Amino acid sequence: MSAPWDLAVIGAGPAGTTLARLTAAAGAKVVLLERESLPRYKPCGGGVTPKAWPHLPPEAAGMVRWRVAAADLIYGRRSVAMKTHGVELALVMRDEFDAALAQAAVAAGAALRERTRVTGVEEHDDGTVEVFCAAGPSVRARYAAVAAGALGAPLFPGRPPRFAPAVDVEFVGDGRVAAVTGDFTAVPAGYAWTFPKRDILSVGVASWAARPGGLPAAVDRYIARMGYGRLPVRIRRGHRIPVGGSLAASDLVRGRILRVGDSGGFADPIFGEGISYAIASAVAAAPAVLAGDLSAYARTAEADLLARFRALGGLGRLMYGGMGAWVAALRAFPTLGGAALGWALSR
Repeated sequence: MSAPWDLAVIGAGPAGTTLARLTAAAGAKVVLLERESLPRYKPCGGGVTPKAWPHLPPEAAGMVRWRVAAADLIYGRRSVAMKTHGVELALVMRDEFDAALAQAAVAAGAALRERTRVTGVEEHDDGTVEVFCAAGPSVRARYAAVAAGALGAPLFPGRPPRFAPAVDVEFVGDGRVAAVTGDFTAVPAGYAWTFPKRDILSVGVASWAARPGGLPAAVDRYIARMGYGRLPVRIRRGHRIPVGGSLAASDLVRGRILRVGDSGGFADPIFGEGISYAIASAVAAAPAVLAGDLSAYARTAEADLLARFRALGGLGRLMYGGMGAWVAALRAFPTLGGAALGWALSR
């Protein structure tokens, strides 16, 4: 059976929409399948680092709600304020941001099918991949990309990435919070955060410990410490963050099926920052799909991303094992710490 589509992308997050846009713009016939209606809520701190912007469409810039160039780190009774020397972290609401990226993919030529829940993906001997949907006919394509976050793990025929638990709470803010905050005493091997987005505060907690437990109580303690309890709550939800480096390059491709973004474990294993890495995985995958050589995607991901994740994972174990010493050093040399933070955001 011939495939009417060159590529079926499952999931309209930053990875899926970027892959759909890049391949469609190059002339491929692409269908983008999203289980919900856009815009749709996505629990996420929403930080977009400078390294992501060269690969984003112009529409994305209009979705930035706030920009910060400072971070406050807390460890017990000690804290340190750092400035990133002009390197800004852009903060977005994922419902707005993802919808804009999906529309950019459509403008590039991709077909968007919302309210399409995918139930399975199967490769056939005739050189096609069949994507099964809960309602309506299945979709045939030459290649399929799983980009559905943690929900996409069961769709890929291989072991899933490791995920870390997190809890997010969004408050209606008052616009007075000007810096990103990280509290590294909130949970073991993890942290609590505040991401200001003009009239919205994204507050959460995540832990990379083997058995963290108690995350809802931990986020409540952090909320009380920061004085956010007086603010109206918009939404509170648990979710999972992929642990970067928990998969090998060989886990990213099975025949004509690949995975990108959170589904492929593309997130910083120290802080859980995933948007820029999701986009980077799609940028790596697009030329491989267009060339019909998915193994090239695995090689590029290994060289450019997975090797970095392994190094960051080792650094993270050292950091979380001695956070008090790290904060003490940053207090002693705040300028050096700010320069390091700015470098990390931009590289």
